[in-house]
Amino acid sequence: MQNLEKSGHESHLIRHSKAAYRTYADAVGSDNPQRPHDSKNQITPDLTDAGRDIARTEAEKIFSGFDVNRDALFFASSNEARALETADVYRRIAHEKRFEIIRPDKAGSDIAETIGEGEIRGVESLSLHIENTLLLTLANQTNKIKKM
Repeated sequence: MQNLEKSGHESHLIRHSKAAYRTYADAVGSDNPQRPHDSKNQITPDLTDAGRDIARTEAEKIFSGFDVNRDALFFASSNEARALETADVYRRIAHEKRFEIIRPDKAGSDIAETIGEGEIRGVESLSLHIENTLLLTLANQTNKIKKM
């Protein structure tokens, strides 16, 4: 593995923006609230309007430190809808600013292909593997998941 710093490459990790967690709420409010999370069947959009605004602001900030004539961008994300949608906000702003976007050979998942128009690599190893959605939501009350 190359040392990114010595090779002139950088990576920036960005956490997903403010989400509604609609897929989790749907599972918890269903007849089977303990079902596992199915990344292939997620409710989108999952970012809130505020989440999109935050992502736009943060993307503007981070891209202001890049040079459109020198820097090319590659986007990767977990297969969680909220993360892909956040990456998509960054991707769209990168296009507006005329950055070169490096397309992955494969999007990695149907949801990544759809949300990122083939320009975001969905990475399964970054994704959550939730076996019991109800237990996740009970242990993570700060998300305030509600039936939508």
